[in-house]
Amino acid sequence: MKNTCRRFLLVLVSTGLLSTLSAQERAGYVSAVRESHVERRVLISERSSASNRRWKRAWIGSWVAFAAANILDMRSSAGKHEVNPLLRNADGGFNAQRAGILKGAIGGEFFLMQRQLLKKSDNPRLYKTFAITNYSAAGAYGAVAAHNFGVAKK
Repeated sequence: MKNTCRRFLLVLVSTGLLSTLSAQERAGYVSAVRESHVERRVLISERSSASNRRWKRAWIGSWVAFAAANILDMRSSAGKHEVNPLLRNADGGFNAQRAGILKGAIGGEFFLMQRQLLKKSDNPRLYKTFAITNYSAAGAYGAVAAHNFGVAKK
């Protein structure tokens, strides 16, 4: 109904018929168009709010995926030669304790940085950006774990 009023008003303006209407009739059409515009903005705001809640849940889920991928990567490296000098022991093997501390500290700092940026920013779209970033990092760790387990053999 509201879109019909808007289209009708557009037709009246484009054809010059708006000038033939009385002031009261013009005001009625203009107010109908304004009401339609306000209702549309409210609807868009409600949809945006629902989308933001979904991305917040996705962001929380991305942290679960990130932590699981890190644990899987550590598990896949246990008992093997480690290429990363920060994660290997004196024999060149994987040092699980050092890896756990380092990965936990880096992941924790990454999480706290995102949390602080979300608190300081009024932009709820950051949830989407951070969720995609975290899922990408989890995918990279998952790929490394798959390689370590020998799943990705050619």
